[in-house]
Amino acid sequence: MADAQARTLVSSYRSGQQLVNILDKQILSSQPELHSELLQAAAQLVQEIAETTSGKENLKPAAGAIAGPMESSRARASIPDLTFIAPRGKFSLSLLSSEVVLGNGKSEVVVPFTAISKVVVLDNIPKDTKKRVLLFIVLNKDANIKNGNSKVEHIILQTTADATLHVELEGGEPLDGMAAVVLCGLLGQAGVTPDAFLSPDADVYSSAKGDAALAATVKVSGGYLYPLPGALCFIERPQLFIPHLDIRGYGLARAGGASSTFDLQLHLTSGGSPLEFSQVDRQELGKLQSYLDRSRIRALGADEGASGSRAGGSGAGGSKAGGRGAGGS
Repeated sequence: MADAQARTLVSSYRSGQQLVNILDKQILSSQPELHSELLQAAAQLVQEIAETTSGKENLKPAAGAIAGPMESSRARASIPDLTFIAPRGKFSLSLLSSEVVLGNGKSEVVVPFTAISKVVVLDNIPKDTKKRVLLFIVLNKDANIKNGNSKVEHIILQTTADATLHVELEGGEPLDGMAAVVLCGLLGQAGVTPDAFLSPDADVYSSAKGDAALAATVKVSGGYLYPLPGALCFIERPQLFIPHLDIRGYGLARAGGASSTFDLQLHLTSGGSPLEFSQVDRQELGKLQSYLDRSRIRALGADEGASGSRAGGSGAGGSKAGGRGAGGS
């Protein structure tokens, strides 16, 4: 069990929180290895007590406890069997005092609320007959969130426009309504600030077909590019969130010829090769250029784009979880 998970498990009890405070104050700075060993031992003790008393009614874990390794940890709210695109699979979502935990018995992802940069609500996905709604949770660039050995750069939860949720909150009024709205409400109650929530705005961008997104291809994968207030977002593969602040400028390829499509190239402040969205319908050219110009993303000449690419850097990979968000973080 990771130290962060052990800390959460032990701290979920009042006396456990006192123990963690003592360990942090007396041992952490001078003997970090001993601190870790004592924290792990305390977590193991909590788990063993829970297993020993699991058949005794008056000592059962409280309602809302998380299943799996953190089953004794008290949660303000817990929702089972939610569908996630990233990390992919079914997870329960549990809201603790300072973090949200995804768990499915096989793995566990612990996300401190302070690591959440943006929550992008994507609905009205073109040609999507399932009426899906995606919650694209953007994590800070320096957040060290892991799913096993893999780094988690963002979290994407999938629900539908018809889905509803009823969630009991420990010490608060229950939340009831459209699933996406309830989930955003939970994050808001947890401390995610209102300016962190982002969604398509028809006044900011609407495609030539009246959609919130336009079809494009990244490398060989087709998907949809959402021009948002302060950022661009691409789903589903690769999953990209690019704040305007991370964009040095843009270029257009095949925009002046007879082709029925064109390519949008975003030159990032991190340098490297431009991030290209290809095979965009020519009908979208005017609207997309207008959006970019209003967003004060300047068009780059061929020489400017080439010099930026030669400057080096991480290239498109640096944009995958733009931690500054639309307005910085």
